[in-house]
Amino acid sequence: MKRLEFLNKLFGAAAMMLLPLGLINPVEEKKKTSLLKFGIRGFQYYRGPDLIHSMRKGDKLTIVREPDNKFDKNAIALYYQNQKIGFVPREKNAVLSRLLDSGRLDLSSEILELRNDDVSWDEVSAVIFIPASVNLAA
Repeated sequence: MKRLEFLNKLFGAAAMMLLPLGLINPVEEKKKTSLLKFGIRGFQYYRGPDLIHSMRKGDKLTIVREPDNKFDKNAIALYYQNQKIGFVPREKNAVLSRLLDSGRLDLSSEILELRNDDVSWDEVSAVIFIPASVNLAA
């Protein structure tokens, strides 16, 4: 066992012993790393307009890869409460589709901004995050 591994295990065990004493908060939110911010494409053609009034900034979106999409082989659909609301823009989905296809990253998404002004075709913005457990420095 390497010295660093030993120290991590030793201090980790000591920290676990402090949990019952309330000295360490067991629920700490890990910092999320934003990978991509974008306006949801096709929002007006799916269930988006019907659901926009129930949507809130920070609500989770489900990312669904659509490799058999006849219009875009890199298509990535977004769902809100199991209802399709649109797609990641075509010009931004090539790398993301490869990451999803590899199965190595479990990406997450949420609503970043809502604009319900009937003027914009780009009513809802979203963000895709890299899991907090991924070490980008390595």
